[in-house]
Amino acid sequence: MKKQQLFLRSLAKTSSVLPIAAFSIVLFSGAAQAQWGWGPSFSDFVFSGTLQCTAVPFAGTLTPTTINATETAIVTCEAINPINGQGGNGTFQLFVSYTGIQSSCNNATSVRTYSASCQAGTSVSGNLKWIGDQLSPPEPRPLFCGTGTGTCQLNIGGFPTKNNGTIDSNACSTVFPATFDPDPGAQIFAVKQVFLFQEVYHGPKCSGSVEPQNQFARYCHSDSFDPNASPQCTVKVQNVVDITTGSETTDTGIVVSIDVQPNTVNTSCPANKDNGIVTATIFGSSKFDVSLIDTTTLTLNDDTHVQPGSCSTLSANTDAFRDLRCKFPSCPLLGPDLVGTNGTVVLDGNLFPLSAQQPGTAIRGTDTVKIN
Repeated sequence: MKKQQLFLRSLAKTSSVLPIAAFSIVLFSGAAQAQWGWGPSFSDFVFSGTLQCTAVPFAGTLTPTTINATETAIVTCEAINPINGQGGNGTFQLFVSYTGIQSSCNNATSVRTYSASCQAGTSVSGNLKWIGDQLSPPEPRPLFCGTGTGTCQLNIGGFPTKNNGTIDSNACSTVFPATFDPDPGAQIFAVKQVFLFQEVYHGPKCSGSVEPQNQFARYCHSDSFDPNASPQCTVKVQNVVDITTGSETTDTGIVVSIDVQPNTVNTSCPANKDNGIVTATIFGSSKFDVSLIDTTTLTLNDDTHVQPGSCSTLSANTDAFRDLRCKFPSCPLLGPDLVGTNGTVVLDGNLFPLSAQQPGTAIRGTDTVKIN
C-alpha cells in the first residue's frame, strides 16, 4: 500500500505561501454513500515544532455522500520536534466532517468525483483528540498536552470570514492556494478547493464494481491542544496570515467480507503431521468483483501465503454474484499466529493495478475462528 500522509502546520504572521501536507485512507467496498475505512497513514502536525503521526491500519472510516463526508482514524503521534517547547507521544482519534460536498459522474471515464471548496454553503469541523487514557493499560499523558487531567484536543475547521461573518473569497485563495504533486507535477488542489475524492467504476456511467482512489482534504486548525482554543483561519491586511492549516492525501484499500473454514484451527503444529488446510472465501457483491483480485498477493495474518493455484470462483451464497475461495496452510505459521488473538484471522491482498504507474488497490477482510 502506498504511503499516506497528513500535515497540519502552524504559521503565525507569515507570508501567504503556505506549506501543505497530506494524510491517507483505506476503503470499505461500496459506491456513493459507501463507508470507506482508513489504512496505514503518516502525518505531520507542525506548530512551534512537529508532531508526526501514523494511523492504525483499518481503524477508521471515510464516509462520502453526495452532500457530506465524514472521516475518522486512530493515529499514534510523536513530537519529533517539541510542540510549544514540549515533547511526548500518544494515541489520538481524528474526526473531520465536511458539508457542502458536490458529487458528479463523468460518464465517459466512469469516475465519480466528490469535491468541496472554501465558499458559502461549505463547512469543515472536527478534532484530533488524545485517547491514550482510555486504553488498557493507559498511556502516560503526552507532555505537549499540558499538565493535569483535562481533555487534550486540537480543534479543526473554519474558513476565513469578513467582518460581517460571511466567507472571504479572496482570503480563501490565500489560505487554500492551488497545490501540485512534487513528483509528477500534476495539480492536486485547485484554488480554494478543500476536499477531493474519486471512485473508479468498472461498469459504464459509474455503475458496477468500484475502486476508491486518493482522497485529498485540507482545513484550518487551532495552534494548541487546548480544547477551548478555536481553529485559526484569519487573513490580515496585505495578505499577512495568522492561520494554522493542514491537509490530507489518502490512499485506498477495500474492506471485503470473508468466511474462514474450518471454524476451529489448531494452534499447535507438531512435526511430521498433516496440519491441514484453511479456506478463505471472499464474497463478491454488486460493488465488488472478485475477478479483480490478484490472488498471488493474498495472505492470512501477514505471513501465511495462499497456496499457488488453489483459488477458484464459485457461488458460495444465495446472491447472484461470484465469490472467490482460496486455500492456505494452517501450519507452520497461521495456527501459532492465532495464539493471543482470540482467533482473529485477517486476510490481506491487492487488486490488479489500474495502471502500470500505481500498485493495485489493497483489500482486507476479517473473520473469527475458534482455536484449540
